[in-house]
Amino acid sequence: MTATEPKHADNPIYFDAQTFTGETLPPVMRDSDHFICWSKVDFEITVSSTGETKHYKAKTPLSGETGRLAAGGGMNEVKDQRKLAKAISTSRVNDDRGVGYYMRKGGNQTFLDLDGCITGWFGNNPVFTDKATEILALFPDTYWEISPSKTGLHGFVTGTIKKTIAKDELGWLEAYAHGRYA
Repeated sequence: MTATEPKHADNPIYFDAQTFTGETLPPVMRDSDHFICWSKVDFEITVSSTGETKHYKAKTPLSGETGRLAAGGGMNEVKDQRKLAKAISTSRVNDDRGVGYYMRKGGNQTFLDLDGCITGWFGNNPVFTDKATEILALFPDTYWEISPSKTGLHGFVTGTIKKTIAKDELGWLEAYAHGRYA
């Protein structure tokens, strides 16, 4: 899929970090100064009780201005957030970087993160779990994009939630109104 295809629930889009322009983002997002950069990081942890080594992948937040590690971990630092064009140019320094949209407190948006909801691909079309299909049907006018891992979905819904839904609560759905980026 390309960034020029429609951006509704039955056709979410996937962005390559090096070709992303932001043209399909909703204007409320595209015109804001909520953008940071992120970098892929691989790390491993050894479990002390078993000696087992576990491998993880993460997205580390970087300043949208400098491309360096964002102050305070980057999650809550407005000073590290920039307009989209600046964050895009900063992110293109390395192939392992992308652009993230930060959800600020007091905004009128909720970020939905559906992990593991793409079970495969049929050509260029993702195959969704039944739960994901239900969620997509509930929010037909929502901006959806395929996650960088190509196994999940990100949705940006107009309106806020009163309580964050953390990953450990449902295991496959997270919902945040502030304090996170995607």
